[in-house]
Amino acid sequence: MGFFSNLFGRTGDRASAPAIDAGDEAFEAAVRRTIADMKGELHAAVRASAEAMSAYNRIEASYVESRRSSEGWRDRARAALESGDEALARAALARQLEHDAAWRSIRPEFEDARHECEKLRTRVSGLRRRIGEAERNAETLIARKNATRAQKRVGEAIADADDNAFEALRAFEARVTSEEAGAIDSAARATPAPPGVDEALASLRAEMDRGA
Repeated sequence: MGFFSNLFGRTGDRASAPAIDAGDEAFEAAVRRTIADMKGELHAAVRASAEAMSAYNRIEASYVESRRSSEGWRDRARAALESGDEALARAALARQLEHDAAWRSIRPEFEDARHECEKLRTRVSGLRRRIGEAERNAETLIARKNATRAQKRVGEAIADADDNAFEALRAFEARVTSEEAGAIDSAARATPAPPGVDEALASLRAEMDRGA
């Protein structure tokens, strides 16, 4: 999680952090756009590294050639001196000094170029590692977002189904109760009164009249 807070909050990012409540497609697009921006940075770093390496190779070739020439002219001066030709030895040493001055003047630029190449290689390596981690985490984050969305939809569907089922059962219960009451009333009306019911009814009415 800490990684993604850094990933989406990097200074200078071209993509802003995707809203957590964004739609699935918008959220996934924002995450993938962030990864694409990181890859763009990697490509720029690779190009810069290639250009720096090319410049370094040219400087190195010039530096090495000047050192080699210096050593070569010193060997010639030594050979001339051994053969007793001091004038030739002086001329050779003069050329050596020219090449010494050349490689010494190149050396600071050569060292700077080498240091810059090392920094760029380190940066490129770090970006590759970060992008690999970001891609793995991005897929996990998108999957978690989609799973959360799906769980929410399933929960809503279940809640709706429960409500609908309860209403249907309550309607069935009311219908059965009504049908039972109707059946009982119909049965009571259709059943003949047993002997003595009329007399009992007349007696009950008389009793009620006396009480009144």
